Amino acid sequence: MTTIQYRAIRTAATVLAAGALLAGCGGGDDATTEAKPSRTAFGGQAEKQAPKGASPTLKAIYRQFPKPQPPAGVKGAGAATRAGEEACRGLTPTEAKNRFYSKAAGDLLPDQRRMVGQLESFARQEAVDASFVAGQLAALVYEKSLAAEKLARYGYQGCIYQLARGFEQKLEKQGK
Repeated sequence: MTTIQYRAIRTAATVLAAGALLAGCGGGDDATTEAKPSRTAFGGQAEKQAPKGASPTLKAIYRQFPKPQPPAGVKGAGAATRAGEEACRGLTPTEAKNRFYSKAAGDLLPDQRRMVGQLESFARQEAVDASFVAGQLAALVYEKSLAAEKLARYGYQGCIYQLARGFEQKLEKQGK
């Protein structure tokens, strides 16, 4: 793989991640209220939950993939999030991809299929990949396997949260 191809894949994965993270973010930009620091900001509440001496990768995982908080006003969002968590609990990104790919393949765009096809190469680099591309790709496969498109993003959030928790445990055991 050339450097340009690798950068293109990383950029696409980052865009996927940003979209997924933004989908779960809420809040207003009301100028009359004081801005509170985001719990997922550098040094914020989510990062402070990482173990003492955690590696930058592990801190980033805590920061980027906090426990999903589905909006109360969206009927079924909480159940979809919990279903995503349960579906991906205890799985590696490769295992999640393998479990859900046959059901999702028809709904993946060609570029998404290519990226998912490279999931294993991202998984091999996960110890230094603070954006957890392998997990995001696996959660995308899970999301695309869901029938209820309106709630699929909440399933994605639950799945990526569980995959990230598993990754955290792996990093903690390795002392990284």
